[in-house]
Amino acid sequence: MKRIVCLLGLLPLSCSKAPAPQASSTSAQYVHQEEHAAKIDDQVKELEGRVRANPVDWVSLALLSKLYLEKGEESPAEYAMAEEAAMLSLSIRPARNSEAMLALAGVRYQQGDFPTVVNICRRFPNALDSPRLATLALIAQGKIREAAEWSALALKRQNDTHSLTLAARVSVAGGRDDIALKLLEAARKLEQPKERAISAELRTVWGDLLRRHGKFKEAREMLESSLTIQRRNVPALRALARLELNQGNREAALESYRQAEALTHGPRLLLDIAALDPEHSPALLKRADPQLKGAQRAPLLLLQKKPQEALKLLQQQEKTGANWQNYQLQAQAYEQLKQPKKALDAYQKALTQGYLDPLLLKPALQLAKEQKDKRAADFELKLKSLN
Repeated sequence: MKRIVCLLGLLPLSCSKAPAPQASSTSAQYVHQEEHAAKIDDQVKELEGRVRANPVDWVSLALLSKLYLEKGEESPAEYAMAEEAAMLSLSIRPARNSEAMLALAGVRYQQGDFPTVVNICRRFPNALDSPRLATLALIAQGKIREAAEWSALALKRQNDTHSLTLAARVSVAGGRDDIALKLLEAARKLEQPKERAISAELRTVWGDLLRRHGKFKEAREMLESSLTIQRRNVPALRALARLELNQGNREAALESYRQAEALTHGPRLLLDIAALDPEHSPALLKRADPQLKGAQRAPLLLLQKKPQEALKLLQQQEKTGANWQNYQLQAQAYEQLKQPKKALDAYQKALTQGYLDPLLLKPALQLAKEQKDKRAADFELKLKSLN
């Protein structure tokens, strides 16, 4: 345990090149075991019945909001129901109602309101879901050191597959793929046959890490294993789409995005599809538009060729914390505005955070070469470090 926390503590201090991660011959394997617990739909029905019988049952409302939130991963319409149930629970029991508050934090995370998520978690640091939600929200803001602190709290409470996989995500975000690999290997050794969701997440994180280092065969095996464990697995499908893009398989990437969108009807996936399917882009963007709020609208605005509006939203988000994706989008906005130097500055900010991805580095390198910018050498070195 101390070894793992020590490794995590090193994360923000160094982003030096580490050996490319390798997948062991058995990493992707998973021993399946049938679930015998009540299905989530059965649990929802039971709690909805309790609330109908007793509309002021704030406990059932809080639990119901968490179940709606869990279902929202496959059907975003459930997020509104989760918010409604949480707010109703809080209206009945405004104090000492951490379950409803953390469910609300989960909704805010999906809406991209990351500062609110962190504030809620700070109010309820001992709640079971707080370390994970705070960690993910801080990663989204590019605050890797704070994310590592929350992740270390999760590890201190329980050294299990959940906490180790979360720590790996922090390491990946901070540019320490070598540490992430050790954490994922440790997480795999502790996984339990019935915990399908976290075993699928573990392999998705691992597969995407291998993709970035050009280990395409191993990455595909890992992602396909993730999808075998959990078929309705949108993160794995998105990672598989990125793998196809890395290999130049545009149509295959488009198919993976379409499969993911068919499962969730999520607006962000509509944007992914629109970026690869110009013919149907206007209709896809029209569907996505009303579902996106705040900085989540930036990719849509870029696809609509409205870079100035996108840039304004991204810069507003930057004030409370921005991760590499924010700066990547800023770079794309500046490119549309024909401001290559500012675009390169934004790419440099994205890469300074430590996370490296060929899908980020290649356009940055191409632009730097076109502009004969001296940063091209650094971008090329970073790209080679992934091989």
